[in-house]
Amino acid sequence: MRRFCLFILFAFLISCSKNEEKQVLSRLETLLRQVEIDEQLGKLELLALSKKVKNYFCDPLELELPEEYGDILNVESDKIPTHFLKIRGSLEVLELSIKDPEVRVDGLLAEVSLDLSALGAMPRVDGKFFEMHRVSLELRKNNGKWKICKAAHIDNLRATS
Repeated sequence: MRRFCLFILFAFLISCSKNEEKQVLSRLETLLRQVEIDEQLGKLELLALSKKVKNYFCDPLELELPEEYGDILNVESDKIPTHFLKIRGSLEVLELSIKDPEVRVDGLLAEVSLDLSALGAMPRVDGKFFEMHRVSLELRKNNGKWKICKAAHIDNLRATS
């Protein structure tokens, strides 16, 4: 009987962990859908979206960039809408997707490694661009929502040879 109870408890804990992993990935997918550009929005819609995107990040957000762009950057959450609007303003189209995600959840903390691909187009530039990068994320659960606290660039998977 005791072994059966331990088995049930173990199965429950694994089930909870898998559920949290799904929540983390779902949160990241939702963020990507918010950031994608498939239509041009009005100024008020963009402003509202930029404030919504801010809610996916901790304050401050720590970014570890490739060496050619600097090293570590801390971004205050109230600056995220401004950065979002600048990036969005420089693009006409942006499609994002997650490939090969690995999620580890430990209580209120999660670590995620994934390949992030971006297909997009810039105004007044012929053709589209494609980027793919290996990224590492650290998330913290705050008031029932997973927020990205750290994002690190690991590798450029589209490096030219």
